[in-house]
Amino acid sequence: MKSRVILSASLLFAAGCAATGLGAGADLNGQWEMILTGNAQIAARLDLAQSGDHVTGTAHYPGGPARVDGRVSGGEVVLNLFFENADTLTQWYPRKVAEQAVGISAAWRIALPPGATEGSGWFQGMGLSWNGAEQVTSRYDANGPSNAPAPAPTQRTLRRTGAGPATAGATPAGDRILIEAENESESSIRPLSERPAPNTKEINPSWRPPYSGSGDWYLAAGGESLTYRFTVRTAANYRFWVRDYVDRFQSRGARRIIVEFDGRPYGVFAEVDLPAPGDKGAFGWHRVGGGVNLAAGEHWFKVTKEETTAAAAIVDAFYLTADASDQPAEK
Repeated sequence: MKSRVILSASLLFAAGCAATGLGAGADLNGQWEMILTGNAQIAARLDLAQSGDHVTGTAHYPGGPARVDGRVSGGEVVLNLFFENADTLTQWYPRKVAEQAVGISAAWRIALPPGATEGSGWFQGMGLSWNGAEQVTSRYDANGPSNAPAPAPTQRTLRRTGAGPATAGATPAGDRILIEAENESESSIRPLSERPAPNTKEINPSWRPPYSGSGDWYLAAGGESLTYRFTVRTAANYRFWVRDYVDRFQSRGARRIIVEFDGRPYGVFAEVDLPAPGDKGAFGWHRVGGGVNLAAGEHWFKVTKEETTAAAAIVDAFYLTADASDQPAEK
């Protein structure tokens, strides 16, 4: 029996934003959210960089990243999303199907006037069909050959969350980049038989104190690691902040992490130092290290649990900023 699933993975903004004036093009630099119109659920978080009319970046879905590439023309933005990671696709498809669908893409057309920070419209997606043996028999690909019917469009909202355009005439302060721990690009986790706890990525964990985004990562064993890819538009020294967990049951330093940027060591850091008198513990921000010099372009950092101890390293979010007076907002 043939199975068929259609996934909406591109946006077609047919409804314009309320803002007026379509002279200069929109500025997509910074962080955005893709929101499911109707239930306000965040489908993905986007880190975008714009050079002239060219836009690049990453869409961070709960299951993993998608590459973004597009163009700005006046008040219209066209973004193409390329799903190049089977792990990302397994949040929607069976693993065997996802492995055959790597590279499938979506097209996102947005009516976004200059200066607008939010808009909504239609999300025209990709789709796959497969048989009982989970062999893909047809696919709808927005940027390539398609032999399946286009899925019906659905509606989405695009909302800016950070790093807006610099004031005219001012010296750019650099990007302000918020990365949720659950939106990792890669992870390396030991088999359950080799780690002291079953927890890994925790999505909507009711047992945790207030967390950023949709959850956190639980690194239980020494050597377990998470990698995050991001893009900066301005070369600068970036301060690095970590939002992680502390409780009253474990001694300070039991949750130490190793951080590296682009393959270079950055430092080894203990968890946040703040009071956590209750049984649930607390998440909190702390700035770690002296900052990292980054050229404009794509980069990555890696977070590794230093040792297997009685306490896991529970990481919630990361923040990079080139503004010495800037710090991430608390929950």
